[in-house]
Amino acid sequence: MDRDGWSREPDAGLRELKIAHVDMDAFFASVEEMVRPPLAEHPLAVGGAPGSRHGVATTANYRARVFGVASGMPLGKAFRLCPDLVTIPVDGGKYLYFSLQVLKVLDRFTPAVEPTSVDEAFLDLSGLERRWSDPRDLANAIQREIREDVGVTASIGLGPTKMIAKIASGLNKPSGITLLTREGFRRFLGERPIRALWGIGASTERALGRLGIHRVRDLATSDPTRLNDRFGVLGLWLHASANGELDDPVTPYWDSPAAKSFGHERTLEELVSDRREMIHILRGLSEKVARRVRNRQVSGRTVTLKVRFPDFVTPLRSLTLPLGVDDGREIARTAAFLLDRVPFRGRPVRLLGVSVSNVEEGSPGAQESFLGDVARRRRLIRVVDRIQNRWGEGVIGPG
Repeated sequence: MDRDGWSREPDAGLRELKIAHVDMDAFFASVEEMVRPPLAEHPLAVGGAPGSRHGVATTANYRARVFGVASGMPLGKAFRLCPDLVTIPVDGGKYLYFSLQVLKVLDRFTPAVEPTSVDEAFLDLSGLERRWSDPRDLANAIQREIREDVGVTASIGLGPTKMIAKIASGLNKPSGITLLTREGFRRFLGERPIRALWGIGASTERALGRLGIHRVRDLATSDPTRLNDRFGVLGLWLHASANGELDDPVTPYWDSPAAKSFGHERTLEELVSDRREMIHILRGLSEKVARRVRNRQVSGRTVTLKVRFPDFVTPLRSLTLPLGVDDGREIARTAAFLLDRVPFRGRPVRLLGVSVSNVEEGSPGAQESFLGDVARRRRLIRVVDRIQNRWGEGVIGPG
Protein backbone atom coordinates (compact mmCIF):
# COMPACT_ATOMS: atom_id res chain seq x y z
CA MET A 1 0.00 0.00 0.00
CA ASP A 2 1.43 3.41 -0.96
CA ARG A 3 1.95 6.33 1.39
CA ASP A 4 -1.45 7.90 0.75
CA GLY A 5 -3.21 4.55 0.44
CA TRP A 6 -5.43 5.26 3.41
CA SER A 7 -7.33 7.90 1.45
CA ARG A 8 -9.25 6.65 -1.56
CA GLU A 9 -11.88 9.40 -1.89
CA PRO A 10 -10.88 11.41 -5.00
CA ASP A 11 -12.38 14.66 -3.67
CA ALA A 12 -10.65 14.56 -0.27
CA GLY A 13 -9.24 18.08 -0.34
CA LEU A 14 -8.39 20.61 2.34
CA ARG A 15 -12.06 21.31 3.02
CA GLU A 16 -12.26 17.81 4.51
CA LEU A 17 -8.63 17.21 5.48
CA LYS A 18 -8.45 20.46 7.40
CA ILE A 19 -6.02 19.43 10.15
CA ALA A 20 -2.35 18.47 9.75
CA HIS A 21 -0.21 16.76 12.36
CA VAL A 22 3.52 17.30 11.86
CA ASP A 23 5.57 14.68 13.72
CA MET A 24 9.36 14.99 13.61
CA ASP A 25 11.20 11.75 12.83
CA ALA A 26 13.38 10.55 15.75
CA PHE A 27 13.81 14.24 16.53
CA PHE A 28 16.49 14.21 19.24
CA ALA A 29 18.61 11.73 17.27
CA SER A 30 18.05 13.62 14.01
CA VAL A 31 19.25 16.86 15.57
CA GLU A 32 22.39 15.16 16.88
CA GLU A 33 23.07 13.63 13.44
CA MET A 34 22.69 17.03 11.80
CA VAL A 35 25.07 18.69 14.25
CA ARG A 36 27.57 15.81 14.04
CA PRO A 37 27.06 14.08 10.65
CA PRO A 38 29.32 11.05 11.42
CA LEU A 39 26.74 9.91 13.98
CA ALA A 40 24.33 9.17 11.13
CA GLU A 41 26.54 6.23 10.13
CA HIS A 42 25.97 4.46 13.46
CA PRO A 43 23.02 3.10 15.44
CA LEU A 44 22.41 5.93 17.91
CA ALA A 45 20.44 6.35 21.14
CA VAL A 46 19.99 9.66 22.94
CA GLY A 47 20.08 9.19 26.71
CA GLY A 48 22.62 8.41 29.40
CA ALA A 49 26.30 9.31 29.44
CA PRO A 50 28.48 8.52 26.39
CA GLY A 51 29.10 4.78 26.29
CA SER A 52 27.13 4.25 29.51
CA ARG A 53 24.88 1.24 29.95
CA HIS A 54 22.89 3.03 32.64
CA GLY A 55 19.89 5.23 32.00
CA VAL A 56 17.13 5.16 29.41
CA ALA A 57 17.01 5.77 25.67
CA THR A 58 14.82 8.84 25.17
CA THR A 59 14.86 8.14 21.43
CA ALA A 60 16.84 6.18 18.85
CA ASN A 61 17.70 6.72 15.21
CA TYR A 62 16.33 4.38 12.57
CA ARG A 63 19.58 2.41 12.32
CA ALA A 64 19.15 1.49 15.99
CA ARG A 65 15.44 0.76 15.60
CA VAL A 66 16.24 -2.00 13.12
CA PHE A 67 17.75 -3.87 16.10
CA GLY A 68 14.68 -3.24 18.25
CA VAL A 69 16.01 -0.28 20.24
CA ALA A 70 13.06 1.94 21.21
CA SER A 71 12.19 5.06 23.19
CA GLY A 72 11.97 4.43 26.92
CA MET A 73 14.12 1.29 26.76
CA PRO A 74 16.78 0.78 29.46
CA LEU A 75 20.21 1.20 27.89
CA GLY A 76 21.39 -2.11 29.27
CA LYS A 77 18.75 -3.89 27.17
CA ALA A 78 19.48 -1.63 24.20
CA PHE A 79 23.16 -2.65 24.22
CA ARG A 80 22.19 -6.32 24.39
CA LEU A 81 20.08 -5.85 21.27
CA CYS A 82 22.68 -3.68 19.53
CA PRO A 83 26.26 -4.05 20.88
CA ASP A 84 27.54 -1.35 18.48
CA LEU A 85 25.08 1.23 19.80
CA VAL A 86 26.42 4.78 20.26
CA THR A 87 24.89 6.77 23.12
CA ILE A 88 24.99 10.49 23.83
CA PRO A 89 23.34 12.49 26.64
CA VAL A 90 20.15 14.48 26.24
CA ASP A 91 20.65 18.17 25.42
CA GLY A 92 17.25 19.76 26.06
CA GLY A 93 18.31 23.29 25.18
CA LYS A 94 19.58 22.20 21.78
CA TYR A 95 16.35 20.37 20.93
CA LEU A 96 14.22 23.30 22.07
CA TYR A 97 16.20 25.63 19.79
CA PHE A 98 15.60 23.44 16.74
CA SER A 99 11.97 22.94 17.74
CA LEU A 100 11.50 26.71 17.59
CA GLN A 101 13.10 26.73 14.12
CA VAL A 102 10.51 24.18 12.99
CA LEU A 103 7.72 26.36 14.42
CA LYS A 104 9.02 29.30 12.38
CA VAL A 105 8.66 27.19 9.24
CA LEU A 106 5.12 26.12 10.16
CA ASP A 107 4.15 29.75 10.84
CA ARG A 108 4.83 30.55 7.17
CA PHE A 109 1.94 28.31 6.15
CA THR A 110 -0.61 29.24 8.82
CA PRO A 111 -0.67 31.16 12.11
CA ALA A 112 -2.91 28.44 13.58
CA VAL A 113 -0.15 26.20 14.94
CA GLU A 114 -0.56 24.22 18.17
CA PRO A 115 2.69 22.61 19.39
CA THR A 116 2.02 19.67 21.70
CA SER A 117 5.65 18.72 22.33
CA VAL A 118 9.11 19.75 21.17
CA ASP A 119 8.75 17.37 18.23
CA GLU A 120 5.11 17.61 17.09
CA ALA A 121 2.42 20.16 16.30
CA PHE A 122 -1.07 20.50 14.84
CA LEU A 123 -1.93 22.95 12.06
CA ASP A 124 -5.38 24.24 11.15
CA LEU A 125 -5.38 24.39 7.35
CA SER A 126 -8.72 26.18 6.99
CA GLY A 127 -8.62 28.81 4.24
CA LEU A 128 -5.54 27.39 2.50
CA GLU A 129 -7.51 25.47 -0.14
CA ARG A 130 -7.40 28.43 -2.54
CA ARG A 131 -3.63 28.18 -2.76
CA TRP A 132 -3.29 24.43 -2.25
CA SER A 133 -5.93 22.50 -4.17
CA ASP A 134 -4.16 19.19 -3.50
CA PRO A 135 -3.34 18.54 0.18
CA ARG A 136 -0.37 16.38 -0.88
CA ASP A 137 1.28 19.43 -2.43
CA LEU A 138 0.86 21.36 0.82
CA ALA A 139 2.29 18.51 2.91
CA ASN A 140 5.22 18.14 0.50
CA ALA A 141 5.95 21.86 0.77
CA ILE A 142 5.93 21.72 4.58
CA GLN A 143 8.26 18.72 4.57
CA ARG A 144 10.61 20.34 2.07
CA GLU A 145 10.94 23.62 3.96
CA ILE A 146 11.56 21.85 7.28
CA ARG A 147 14.24 19.69 5.65
CA GLU A 148 15.93 22.59 3.83
CA ASP A 149 15.72 25.21 6.59
CA VAL A 150 16.15 23.09 9.73
CA GLY A 151 17.90 19.99 8.40
CA VAL A 152 15.59 17.34 9.90
CA THR A 153 12.68 15.33 8.51
CA ALA A 154 9.03 15.07 9.47
CA SER A 155 6.09 12.78 8.83
CA ILE A 156 2.75 14.47 8.19
CA GLY A 157 -0.78 13.23 8.63
CA LEU A 158 -3.81 15.09 7.27
CA GLY A 159 -7.33 14.43 8.47
CA PRO A 160 -10.67 16.02 9.34
CA THR A 161 -9.87 16.05 13.09
CA LYS A 162 -6.81 16.31 15.31
CA MET A 163 -7.07 12.70 16.44
CA ILE A 164 -7.35 11.32 12.89
CA ALA A 165 -4.46 13.50 11.69
CA LYS A 166 -2.36 12.30 14.65
CA ILE A 167 -3.02 8.65 13.82
CA ALA A 168 -2.29 9.29 10.14
CA SER A 169 1.13 10.85 10.82
CA GLY A 170 2.32 7.65 12.48
CA LEU A 171 1.32 5.27 9.69
CA ASN A 172 4.22 5.91 7.30
CA LYS A 173 7.34 6.97 9.18
CA PRO A 174 9.88 8.29 8.45
CA SER A 175 9.21 11.13 5.99
CA GLY A 176 5.73 9.88 5.14
CA ILE A 177 2.64 11.78 4.06
CA THR A 178 -0.67 10.12 4.90
CA LEU A 179 -4.18 11.36 4.11
CA LEU A 180 -6.94 9.82 6.21
CA THR A 181 -10.60 10.77 5.80
CA ARG A 182 -13.21 10.09 8.46
CA GLU A 183 -14.58 7.19 6.42
CA GLY A 184 -11.07 5.89 5.85
CA PHE A 185 -10.44 6.07 9.59
CA ARG A 186 -13.50 3.93 10.31
CA ARG A 187 -12.55 1.32 7.70
CA PHE A 188 -8.90 1.16 8.66
CA LEU A 189 -9.18 1.34 12.46
CA GLY A 190 -12.34 -0.69 13.02
CA GLU A 191 -10.72 -4.09 13.50
CA ARG A 192 -7.59 -2.82 15.21
CA PRO A 193 -7.00 -3.07 18.98
CA ILE A 194 -8.30 -0.09 20.93
CA ARG A 195 -4.68 0.78 21.76
CA ALA A 196 -4.49 2.08 18.17
CA LEU A 197 -6.56 5.10 19.20
CA TRP A 198 -4.59 8.17 20.16
CA GLY A 199 -4.03 8.42 23.89
CA ILE A 200 -5.39 5.03 24.98
CA GLY A 201 -2.68 3.43 27.08
CA ALA A 202 -2.36 0.22 29.03
CA SER A 203 -4.55 1.24 31.99
CA THR A 204 -7.49 2.36 29.83
CA GLU A 205 -7.05 -0.69 27.61
CA ARG A 206 -7.33 -3.00 30.63
CA ALA A 207 -10.40 -1.18 31.93
CA LEU A 208 -12.14 -1.41 28.55
CA GLY A 209 -11.12 -5.07 28.23
CA ARG A 210 -12.98 -5.83 31.46
CA LEU A 211 -16.10 -4.57 29.67
CA GLY A 212 -15.44 -6.89 26.73
CA ILE A 213 -14.20 -4.03 24.53
CA HIS A 214 -11.05 -5.02 22.67
CA ARG A 215 -11.30 -3.52 19.16
CA VAL A 216 -12.00 0.02 18.00
CA ARG A 217 -15.24 -1.23 16.45
CA ASP A 218 -16.30 -2.68 19.82
CA LEU A 219 -15.85 0.73 21.40
CA ALA A 220 -17.58 2.56 18.55
CA THR A 221 -20.70 0.37 18.87
CA SER A 222 -20.80 0.29 22.68
CA ASP A 223 -23.65 1.85 24.63
CA PRO A 224 -22.40 5.33 25.62
CA THR A 225 -24.45 5.18 28.83
CA ARG A 226 -22.55 2.06 29.88
CA LEU A 227 -19.24 3.78 29.13
CA ASN A 228 -20.40 6.80 31.08
CA ASP A 229 -21.22 4.66 34.10
CA ARG A 230 -17.66 3.29 34.10
CA PHE A 231 -15.58 6.28 33.00
CA GLY A 232 -17.75 9.32 33.63
CA VAL A 233 -17.76 12.04 30.97
CA LEU A 234 -14.48 10.58 29.67
CA GLY A 235 -16.51 7.56 28.52
CA LEU A 236 -18.46 9.77 26.14
CA TRP A 237 -15.16 11.06 24.76
CA LEU A 238 -13.92 7.49 24.24
CA HIS A 239 -17.10 6.63 22.34
CA ALA A 240 -16.81 9.68 20.10
CA SER A 241 -13.11 8.98 19.60
CA ALA A 242 -13.77 5.47 18.30
CA ASN A 243 -16.33 6.85 15.85
CA GLY A 244 -14.00 9.52 14.50
CA GLU A 245 -16.42 12.21 15.64
CA LEU A 246 -14.17 14.38 17.80
CA ASP A 247 -13.67 17.88 16.44
CA ASP A 248 -11.37 19.67 18.90
CA PRO A 249 -10.13 23.00 17.56
CA VAL A 250 -6.46 23.73 17.02
CA THR A 251 -5.40 26.18 19.75
CA PRO A 252 -2.49 28.35 18.55
CA TYR A 253 0.35 28.75 21.01
CA TRP A 254 -0.12 32.53 21.02
CA ASP A 255 -3.77 32.14 22.11
CA SER A 256 -3.08 31.38 25.75
CA PRO A 257 -6.10 30.12 27.74
CA ALA A 258 -4.55 31.29 31.03
CA ALA A 259 -6.92 34.20 31.52
CA LYS A 260 -10.00 32.04 31.01
CA SER A 261 -8.91 28.92 32.86
CA PHE A 262 -8.62 27.56 36.38
CA GLY A 263 -5.50 25.65 37.29
CA HIS A 264 -3.16 24.40 39.98
CA GLU A 265 0.35 23.01 39.69
CA ARG A 266 2.88 21.57 42.09
CA THR A 267 6.66 21.47 41.94
CA LEU A 268 7.67 18.17 43.51
CA GLU A 269 10.18 18.04 46.35
CA GLU A 270 11.61 14.84 44.86
CA LEU A 271 11.49 13.57 41.29
CA VAL A 272 8.63 11.14 40.72
CA SER A 273 8.65 8.17 38.32
CA ASP A 274 5.81 6.05 39.70
CA ARG A 275 2.56 6.52 37.79
CA ARG A 276 0.40 5.75 40.83
CA GLU A 277 2.08 8.51 42.79
CA MET A 278 1.55 10.92 39.88
CA ILE A 279 -2.16 10.04 39.79
CA HIS A 280 -2.42 10.61 43.56
CA ILE A 281 -0.91 14.08 43.12
CA LEU A 282 -3.22 14.82 40.19
CA ARG A 283 -6.26 13.90 42.29
CA GLY A 284 -5.35 16.53 44.87
CA LEU A 285 -4.71 19.17 42.20
CA SER A 286 -7.96 18.28 40.43
CA GLU A 287 -10.01 18.72 43.61
CA LYS A 288 -8.51 22.18 44.11
CA VAL A 289 -9.31 23.14 40.53
CA ALA A 290 -12.85 21.78 40.77
CA ARG A 291 -13.53 23.73 43.95
CA ARG A 292 -12.47 27.00 42.30
CA VAL A 293 -14.64 26.21 39.27
CA ARG A 294 -17.70 25.50 41.43
CA ASN A 295 -17.15 28.61 43.54
CA ARG A 296 -17.40 30.63 40.30
CA GLN A 297 -20.54 28.67 39.35
CA VAL A 298 -19.12 27.60 36.02
CA SER A 299 -17.93 24.36 34.42
CA GLY A 300 -15.22 23.65 31.87
CA ARG A 301 -15.01 21.30 28.92
CA THR A 302 -11.24 21.27 28.34
CA VAL A 303 -8.87 19.62 30.82
CA THR A 304 -5.14 20.26 30.40
CA LEU A 305 -2.30 18.30 31.99
CA LYS A 306 1.11 19.93 32.46
CA VAL A 307 4.23 17.85 33.03
CA ARG A 308 7.75 19.18 33.51
CA PHE A 309 10.86 17.02 33.31
CA PRO A 310 14.27 17.70 34.92
CA ASP A 311 15.56 19.08 31.58
CA PHE A 312 12.69 21.65 31.78
CA VAL A 313 10.94 20.23 28.71
CA THR A 314 7.27 20.84 29.57
CA PRO A 315 4.71 19.03 27.41
CA LEU A 316 1.04 19.96 27.70
CA ARG A 317 -1.76 17.54 26.90
CA SER A 318 -5.40 18.63 26.58
CA LEU A 319 -8.73 16.90 26.13
CA THR A 320 -12.03 18.60 25.28
CA LEU A 321 -14.94 16.66 26.76
CA PRO A 322 -18.46 16.50 25.32
CA LEU A 323 -19.87 18.11 28.49
CA GLY A 324 -18.59 20.61 31.01
CA VAL A 325 -17.20 19.32 34.32
CA ASP A 326 -16.85 20.80 37.80
CA ASP A 327 -16.24 17.54 39.68
CA GLY A 328 -12.69 16.79 40.85
CA ARG A 329 -13.18 13.09 40.16
CA GLU A 330 -14.02 13.76 36.50
CA ILE A 331 -11.09 16.15 36.14
CA ALA A 332 -8.70 13.66 37.77
CA ARG A 333 -9.92 10.83 35.53
CA THR A 334 -9.21 12.93 32.48
CA ALA A 335 -5.79 14.05 33.76
CA ALA A 336 -4.82 10.43 34.45
CA PHE A 337 -5.93 9.51 30.93
CA LEU A 338 -3.77 12.30 29.51
CA LEU A 339 -0.70 10.84 31.23
CA ASP A 340 -0.72 8.12 28.55
CA ARG A 341 -0.16 10.82 25.93
CA VAL A 342 3.00 12.20 27.53
CA PRO A 343 6.33 11.04 25.99
CA PHE A 344 8.09 10.20 29.26
CA ARG A 345 10.98 8.37 27.56
CA GLY A 346 12.11 7.09 30.93
CA ARG A 347 12.32 10.55 32.50
CA PRO A 348 11.03 11.30 36.02
CA VAL A 349 8.76 14.28 36.68
CA ARG A 350 9.58 17.45 38.64
CA LEU A 351 6.24 19.30 38.22
CA LEU A 352 2.61 18.38 37.61
CA GLY A 353 -0.27 20.72 36.83
CA VAL A 354 -3.96 20.50 35.99
CA SER A 355 -6.22 23.19 34.54
CA VAL A 356 -9.76 23.49 33.22
CA SER A 357 -10.68 25.91 30.42
CA ASN A 358 -13.33 26.31 27.72
CA VAL A 359 -15.51 27.62 30.51
CA GLU A 360 -19.32 27.68 30.44
CA GLU A 361 -21.67 29.48 32.81
CA GLY A 362 -23.55 27.35 35.35
CA SER A 363 -23.17 23.82 36.64
CA PRO A 364 -23.09 20.97 34.11
CA GLY A 365 -26.84 20.42 34.14
CA ALA A 366 -26.79 18.66 30.77
CA GLN A 367 -24.37 16.17 32.27
CA GLU A 368 -26.71 15.56 35.20
CA SER A 369 -29.66 14.87 32.95
CA PHE A 370 -27.59 12.51 30.85
CA LEU A 371 -26.12 10.62 33.76
CA GLY A 372 -29.38 10.27 35.62
CA ASP A 373 -29.06 9.82 39.38
CA VAL A 374 -26.02 11.89 40.33
CA ALA A 375 -27.88 14.16 42.73
CA ARG A 376 -26.49 12.40 45.80
CA ARG A 377 -22.86 12.96 44.79
CA ARG A 378 -23.49 16.58 43.88
CA ARG A 379 -25.14 17.22 47.27
CA LEU A 380 -22.07 15.71 48.93
CA ILE A 381 -19.75 17.90 46.84
CA ARG A 382 -21.64 21.02 47.89
CA VAL A 383 -21.38 20.03 51.57
CA VAL A 384 -17.62 19.49 51.18
CA ASP A 385 -17.29 22.89 49.47
CA ARG A 386 -19.03 24.62 52.37
CA ILE A 387 -16.75 22.91 54.89
CA GLN A 388 -13.59 23.78 52.95
CA ASN A 389 -14.70 27.33 52.29
CA ARG A 390 -15.03 27.83 56.04
CA TRP A 391 -12.17 25.73 57.45
CA GLY A 392 -9.70 25.46 54.56
CA GLU A 393 -8.80 22.93 51.88
CA GLY A 394 -6.68 20.80 54.20
CA VAL A 395 -9.70 19.75 56.29
CA ILE A 396 -10.83 17.17 53.71
CA GLY A 397 -8.41 15.51 51.31
CA PRO A 398 -9.13 13.86 47.96
CA GLY A 399 -10.83 10.48 48.13
